[in-house]
Amino acid sequence: LLSDGLLVAEFEPRPLGALAVEELIRDLVPGPTTSWPDLPGLLAERSGGNPLHVIQALRLLVEGGCEVEAPVTDLILTRVGRLPTDALRILQVASCLGRQAPLDVVRALCGGAGSFAEALRLLIRRGLVEPDIERAVSVSHPRIAECVRESIPADARRALHEEIFLRGQADGLPPCLLALHAEEARLGEAALTAL
Repeated sequence: LLSDGLLVAEFEPRPLGALAVEELIRDLVPGPTTSWPDLPGLLAERSGGNPLHVIQALRLLVEGGCEVEAPVTDLILTRVGRLPTDALRILQVASCLGRQAPLDVVRALCGGAGSFAEALRLLIRRGLVEPDIERAVSVSHPRIAECVRESIPADARRALHEEIFLRGQADGLPPCLLALHAEEARLGEAALTAL
């Protein structure tokens, strides 16, 4: 009970145990996992019970990978590295745009990348992005977005932020977001004048 009389419940997240991991395996992995006899125990131990780590390992396993014992960053980067070019570009743009990237902006910045709709469906099926009812593309977890952003070579990342900045100026992006993208693009003065 808070001082103002509001009743609140405390929730303390706990690491996933082998039973919870086993349940995730049943939900995410079609068919038997006989080549991994103690997969629940292995993933619970290797991940420290981190749900993101477990889910990324299982998704990689479903996608044909076997590096399930790798650190979570390596799991994410392995999955991202196996994407077709069009899907990778969408994920990179969405990761740089922020939590809810407007679908029309993502499409425009991808420059007619092959089959946009098909590539976006692939990202959704693989659990890397989530469509939003407000016509936005959201990367499914902040850590995934961070890994994707950091994996873009520095010059290419700066160029992408500059594209976002220029598009944002034309579309009336809020000044704080314009400044952020100008700063990421290393545009100096443009970051200050955007504010």
